[in-house]
Amino acid sequence: MSARVAAGFLCLHSLVWAQGLKSPVPFLATLPQSPESFYIVALENGSWSIVDVQPASDSETKVRFIRARRACASYRIDESEYLFEHLTVAQLAAEADLCAREDAVAKVIRSASKKDQDSWGEEIQGIAAVCGTQKRLHELPPVSSLRFSRIQSAAPHMAALWTLAQEIRARYVKETEHEVWLSVPWESRPAEEKERAQAAAVEIRNGDFDLAAPTISEDQRDDDRAKLSEVMPDSQEATAPEVNFGDVPDSDIPGILLHKEMISYPQMAIIAHISGDVEVEVSIDHDSGKVTSVVAKTGHPILQHAATDAIGKWVIGRYSGPTPLTLIVRFHYNCAPLVETETAYVAKKVKKPSHKSARKKRPPE
Repeated sequence: MSARVAAGFLCLHSLVWAQGLKSPVPFLATLPQSPESFYIVALENGSWSIVDVQPASDSETKVRFIRARRACASYRIDESEYLFEHLTVAQLAAEADLCAREDAVAKVIRSASKKDQDSWGEEIQGIAAVCGTQKRLHELPPVSSLRFSRIQSAAPHMAALWTLAQEIRARYVKETEHEVWLSVPWESRPAEEKERAQAAAVEIRNGDFDLAAPTISEDQRDDDRAKLSEVMPDSQEATAPEVNFGDVPDSDIPGILLHKEMISYPQMAIIAHISGDVEVEVSIDHDSGKVTSVVAKTGHPILQHAATDAIGKWVIGRYSGPTPLTLIVRFHYNCAPLVETETAYVAKKVKKPSHKSARKKRPPE
């Protein structure tokens, strides 16, 4: 369709509205504008998630999943990315009207808003989409604060804005057969993944996602900082090892870890500043790959218990090494034990007065 014909349709649409009709010309509904790129930022319980969608080619789309989660009284950045082949940005977002006028989305939200609804700690989202020469920004309040079924019925393509990030993650899980975020200690991650996380931390700190990022509400702030870029630490701190787990390098195991129970760092050991290595002898059944026994030889008793309990649940496929196998479990924390700081943070929030007569219980930090 030529630009001149499309312009004529738009003029006719404006004329119909000017004459007071309640619905637009029907065939215009088949001509939605498609986004060229977009990103979605969600804030929930003080942690952030970003879905950044960019075209990689005429028929491929690159999606980055970025998470900024609370850790060590600061934030840690995780980043993973995936290339959707034979799928354009417009196709990935086909169900959601990202290029809807901002005032139209705001009007729908106002018409469906509940009165006196407390949605403390629930997910709020912001979307920035590039639509031709324009950039559309949408602020999406929590679903619980809305009569959402009304939006789904009256404007389903607008309702899809709230679920778009979730649907993209679900598509990723379906294609890759694993979750977006894997519980892997920082020290065990590939160098490429670490570099991507550091680059994402720099982008966030530079304010690249501030345009759509929700503002931190007063009752969730540690201080006066309200923007995403303001609360983000520098890239070194944002990607520093937490070492909340005991770490055993996979390269030390002559086989394939079919099931790897994470070795939790005992909270008592963190509080007491206990760290160090634990040497264990692991007996493995060559046929099933199951660990039949784990005996700790050295290390602090608290750390020994954590190591033997977790490794006893491992399954190692195609095991061809000796039995027992000697492994070294490393427990080294990089985050200071900030139990008092975290307690003070929670107390500060609880003491803050509320203007509402009833408030939901706030989730523990």
